Amino acid sequence: MGATFNKNKQFLGQQGFTLIELMVTISIAGILMAIAIPAFSSWRQSNSVNAAASALMTSLKQARHLAIAENRNVIVRVSPTQWVFDLDKNNVGAPYANRTIAMSQFGNVQQSTAVANGDFTFTSKGTAGTGNICIYSGVLCAPCASPCKSITINGIGRAYKQ
Repeated sequence: MGATFNKNKQFLGQQGFTLIELMVTISIAGILMAIAIPAFSSWRQSNSVNAAASALMTSLKQARHLAIAENRNVIVRVSPTQWVFDLDKNNVGAPYANRTIAMSQFGNVQQSTAVANGDFTFTSKGTAGTGNICIYSGVLCAPCASPCKSITINGIGRAYKQ
């Protein structure tokens, strides 16, 4: 059979939200967003630093491996805005010659190094000069302050991320 509607009951069955319910819901959403946005921003900054450190670690390991495999020197030059993966001056080696990786691709990330001229030269034996590279976001207040990743290269040419 069909449903019958009464004029008086028609107004009792209406559904919807009151203005106060909507205002409370919007206020709660605003408070949650005010808490979440700074946390997301710091997560994004930390993630950029980790990505830059991982990419630099890959280049350092690749330079060491190439130096051993091809019995030649391979240089990684580190500056605050980029690093350059290059072969030594006596060898021509495309596609590895003078390959530049800009730090700008990782966002507002910079790096500092504790090595003269920022050069890490890997020899044909895989050894390199010792040094430390600090990758950070924003202003570096103290040696490798947070958020920061430190990469240490030991005398036998191995790189470690801390």
